[in-house]
Amino acid sequence: MTTPIDLPADALVAVPREALLALRAAMRRGAGDAAAAWLQAGGFAAGTAVFAAFERWSGARGVASAATLELEQFRDVAAQFFRESGWGEVTISALDGVVATVDAPDWAEAEAGAALPHPGCHYSSALLADFFGQVADAPLAALEVECRSSGGSRCRFLIGSESVLNAIYDQMATGVAYGVAVRTVAN
Repeated sequence: MTTPIDLPADALVAVPREALLALRAAMRRGAGDAAAAWLQAGGFAAGTAVFAAFERWSGARGVASAATLELEQFRDVAAQFFRESGWGEVTISALDGVVATVDAPDWAEAEAGAALPHPGCHYSSALLADFFGQVADAPLAALEVECRSSGGSRCRFLIGSESVLNAIYDQMATGVAYGVAVRTVAN
């Protein structure tokens, strides 16, 4: 029998996806670019609790701690956790040995048809940075490089050190595709 996520025990609340999307849209309308920072603040605040929920949830499945998992097992268990907690189907992998990737064709924060000019899952980016930082026991950053809200077929988050992601972002800001920027940083 599968043990569900215990929202009260994990200090989590269930919020309908539509509410998250409406809140995000209202913040963008009312605050413009400042909304991204506000959403990121919420995501960072959530990361620790979501990781604790993951640890409790995976422990109920016989996994002592994320730190004890082999990489492939961690990818599978984390993907199942994000799916069961409502975020969507997730594939976790690596890109050129430089960054981890989290790919999701149906990520909960994304809104297909929103026609945003840039990726817009700011809450999720920060949540994932904090979550994976807990796994790595080191500060990490996340950069969304593809988003269903800006016309992509999936959301893709790059996870890595702040210095690596800053180097990738700096190249992207000059028009370099993120894949090329990652390869440049890898060399």
